[in-house]
Amino acid sequence: MSTYEELLQRAKKASAKGAEGGRFAMPKLELMDEGAKTIIKNFAAIASTFRRKDEHIFKFFLKELAVPGELKGGRAAFAGNFVQRQMDEKLKEYARIFVLCYTCGKPDTNIIAEEGQEKLKCEACGSKGRIRA
Repeated sequence: MSTYEELLQRAKKASAKGAEGGRFAMPKLELMDEGAKTIIKNFAAIASTFRRKDEHIFKFFLKELAVPGELKGGRAAFAGNFVQRQMDEKLKEYARIFVLCYTCGKPDTNIIAEEGQEKLKCEACGSKGRIRA
């Protein structure tokens, strides 16, 4: 059990990080059509911005788009032609589920395994929550 002083210090730290505000900008996907494929040219940069493994984001896109794909050389290719708006929505959905804290909305999170489940742990506010599908 935390003491009042410990909780107060944690709240002050979270508040200081929150004061930075607006530092997270949703990355813009750089798409390219190549025949019957849609390629995300800056896929590795997106993963780096989100602080997630590119394989994790790639699996999410494969599931959401329900198409085969290939991850190679910092790029992701998906079978089919997809429009920018559609791909941007998938990226926003990924961020909502796997990146942004459910409590404070900050991107300072990590995915951890706890009690046999994946959870989102926030470094800014300290909250932990089961990843929402």
